[in-house]
Amino acid sequence: MLALGLVERHTSGVDSSWVFPGGGDARPMHSVTALRATEAIMRVCGVVDRRQARTSPQTL
Repeated sequence: MLALGLVERHTSGVDSSWVFPGGGDARPMHSVTALRATEAIMRVCGVVDRRQARTSPQTL
């Protein structure tokens, strides 16, 4: 899956050494973006109301 994502990124013109660049300009993904994505995943999974502490990307 990772290899396919890297090929797709290269095909779309993103030239970056980052695995998860923040955009087409090849900057790294901002930490707030990662936190928002994590929060969205937790919400979709239905565990937001049952957690004891804040969830971080490291939790996943």
